[in-house]
Amino acid sequence: MFARHCPRVDELKSLATSSSRVSNRVKRHVERCETCNQVVTQLRQDAELIGDLREASLSLDDRRRQEIVEICRKVASASDREG
Repeated sequence: MFARHCPRVDELKSLATSSSRVSNRVKRHVERCETCNQVVTQLRQDAELIGDLREASLSLDDRRRQEIVEICRKVASASDREG
């Protein structure tokens, strides 16, 4: 998936969540590398979705929260099988 010169996954995760802790080298690389740019974009979207789910779950009862967890597990399982 990644070329040998691409940043480590943890560096891409850091860029997706807080660019202040990432080196300029990684930032410049992601600007030029379509693969890494797509990974960072997906990581940002995932982080936003997780944040939205956490916020929404605060107002749910335990049963509803568990239903959502089960849906997420099914989606993740299906995604693992596809990719």
